[in-house]
Amino acid sequence: MSVSGGQLQVDHVGIVVRDLDDAKATIEALFGLKVAEELDARDVLGVKTVFYHLGNISIELLEPSDEEGRRRRLGDERVRVEHICFRVDDIDSAAAELSARGAAWATPEAVAVGDRMVRFSRPDSTGGVVYQLLEQR
Repeated sequence: MSVSGGQLQVDHVGIVVRDLDDAKATIEALFGLKVAEELDARDVLGVKTVFYHLGNISIELLEPSDEEGRRRRLGDERVRVEHICFRVDDIDSAAAELSARGAAWATPEAVAVGDRMVRFSRPDSTGGVVYQLLEQR
C-alpha cells in the first residue's frame, strides 16, 4: 500500500499513559527494553514521550503534561493505545491524499517536533482510530 507514491510503513504505536515513569518501569521490567529516545514536546503537543525501538517499529509511551490533557486523552484509564503512526515521505502530499479520501485533521498543518513533522487524524473521520503521519527530516 502507498500514500503519495511512497511505500507506507508503520513507524510506531503510541500508548498514552498517566505516569510515564511507572509505564517505563513496567515495559522495561517485562521486556528488558531500553529507552532509545526521549522527546519533550510539552510546548507543541502537550506531552513528554519516550520511544523503544523494536526492529522496524517502535513503541511510544506518552504522558500528557497537564490534567486537562490527561482527562481528555485517558478519561479514568491509566493507560491506553492511542494512535498508529505511519511514516511518509511527504507529509503534506500524504495528508492531502488522505483528505481527499475523507480524513480530517486535528491541526490545520503538520507540526514540527524535533527532527519530525507530524499530523494526527481526527478519529471521527477515520473509523474511530487516530492515525499519525510522520515525516522524518
